Amino acid sequence: MIRFLAAFLFSALLPFMAQAQLFPDPDSTTVNDFSGLIDDETTVRLVETLTKLEAETGVELTVVTLSSLAYYAEDMTVEEYARALFDHWGVGKAATNDGILMMVFRDDRELWIELGLGYDNNWNYEAQGTVNTDILPQFRDGNYSAGIEAGVEGLIRRIVTPFKAGADAPERSGGGTNGFAILAAFLGIPIALVAGGFGFAAWRRRNQPCESCGQKGLNRQKEVLTKATRGRKGEGRLTLTCPHCGHVATSTYAIAALSTSSNSSSSGGSFGGGSSGGGGAGGSW
Repeated sequence: MIRFLAAFLFSALLPFMAQAQLFPDPDSTTVNDFSGLIDDETTVRLVETLTKLEAETGVELTVVTLSSLAYYAEDMTVEEYARALFDHWGVGKAATNDGILMMVFRDDRELWIELGLGYDNNWNYEAQGTVNTDILPQFRDGNYSAGIEAGVEGLIRRIVTPFKAGADAPERSGGGTNGFAILAAFLGIPIALVAGGFGFAAWRRRNQPCESCGQKGLNRQKEVLTKATRGRKGEGRLTLTCPHCGHVATSTYAIAALSTSSNSSSSGGSFGGGSSGGGGAGGSW
């Protein structure tokens, strides 16, 4: 019930939140490596694994890597954007809602695994176990391809296989995000407004320390070098200037090709029209 409540609140506010978002078109229902994190050999194996998974179980599990959240959704968290993209693409089959999305933001060093509406709240802990045990140790050593592949294998082993066999996720205590959804609902405050309205993502970026002096309050300037269009990637440049010591750091990021309608919540590509359930797990490295 908690999952359905959170999903309802998010869906009700999605049209308003989506106005500030940009969504890339999916390259496939398996691997969408827009930031170039995954090597060719691993990509081939992942495509084979995920294609076989869908053929045998019907579960659509897709991997998405992007460069920076700042371009796609300035005032959203990684979790919020992953959920919005999940619903925009329609990951998973509409009849079962058992899709899974693994999203990695390279420059932000954050990831989120979003689960479909068919998974109850206890599966979140299995997703978190995959993040903590299979993915983050590899990412912290710079082994992104290995971490993503281990994460996919972990999700299949911990979630997809037992779920499709009819097993229940191990029950755990604690409410996490979904417990907060209940509190927000009783207070009459939709969780999406709480998270988005107070600008948690923007607050986190404002408190990023200078790599030279360690002081916070960096000035951020984004510049689009090459605009993304439908079917063609673009390129942007981020400039961070420290008002304390004057240090300037610049970096470039890829901008994924845009969807036909970047503010629509309808599914795209050839996914099955599934919906997110407001649950999942994430981490940073």
